[in-house]
Amino acid sequence: MRIIAVTNQKGGCGKTTAAVNLSAVLAARGRRVLLIDLDPQAHATVALGLPPDDCPATMHEVLRGTVPIHEAIRHNHFPGLDVLPSSIPLATAEQFLSGVPGKERRLLESLRRIPKRYDYVVVDSPPSLGLLTFNALRAADEAIVPIDPSFLSIHGLGHLLEMVELLRREGRHALSLKVLLVMLDLRTRFAHEFLRHLESEMKARYQTIIRHTVRLREAAACGKPVTSHAPRSIGAEDFEHLADEVIAEELSAIRECPLGEEPFQTAEGVFFWRPRSDGEEVTLVGDFNEWVPDRRVVSIPDAQRTIKFVQVPPGRYRYRWVIDGIWVEDSSNPTLVPSTMEGFDSVLEVEERPQLAHVT
Repeated sequence: MRIIAVTNQKGGCGKTTAAVNLSAVLAARGRRVLLIDLDPQAHATVALGLPPDDCPATMHEVLRGTVPIHEAIRHNHFPGLDVLPSSIPLATAEQFLSGVPGKERRLLESLRRIPKRYDYVVVDSPPSLGLLTFNALRAADEAIVPIDPSFLSIHGLGHLLEMVELLRREGRHALSLKVLLVMLDLRTRFAHEFLRHLESEMKARYQTIIRHTVRLREAAACGKPVTSHAPRSIGAEDFEHLADEVIAEELSAIRECPLGEEPFQTAEGVFFWRPRSDGEEVTLVGDFNEWVPDRRVVSIPDAQRTIKFVQVPPGRYRYRWVIDGIWVEDSSNPTLVPSTMEGFDSVLEVEERPQLAHVT
């Protein structure tokens, strides 16, 4: 499961447009996607045709802890796309979370309790660097930063980079950022000056540029993704290309899973597997993904087995399988330690030399 925050402290730079339309295209490509609206203005919610007043529960109740996250999710709002809506009361998050231990991890803790397995969780962040954005960045593995052709956008990027560095230093949380250019006309001299200035700040960016088109605004007004509203428009074409780039980042170097002892370490990472049962929902949690089901875990299709792949550095990791929402130890691994919750956790030892990796 990849958790992607779409964020920039500057308003009006296309965050919601990017979050909504990328989510829709990924879902149309067969990925299981959850779009989380973390902006109190609820623009992503409205852009997908969900009136906030008609939603029995939203992110406000989830962060307060009064409603479990699975009860607030609107399932299959579009085919393959689930939505966790927002509402105006979420604007009081700074107040009701003030003084609460772990307030910057509330979203991450909620994601641990999602029973359904997603390939992507896309978080639409508010235009600020407050607690809600901090929650989005703390929960995410990566961030997409929409940048429109203005130096205020680059100024906002600088502050965002400072926050990410703060997370790295104090929270020991590594987050990758990548810029997405929007409304940039490469025919102008200003555009090239803007690109040079941007690359001096940050070189990582998507090659796709989201061009300006009225169809994107029309789609939002109709409560639909642009691929549903105007499938032949340049807006739909651009988001198809962006989805191509995002999907290409999925781990593609995984070869056929070996049939030997499980878990098994290779030069690329560690394979886990178990016999497969029809209709069974299986995820993997552990120290390597902060116990969020399938976070940073690649699922590999196989007819007989449920196969998971994780890239982890050398170290000692506790982990469990989650079978239809029930956390169980790995029956093929004899090494167990008492869990901090209940029962036992399995233990994996990843050594420096892949050929000598073993379970201890």
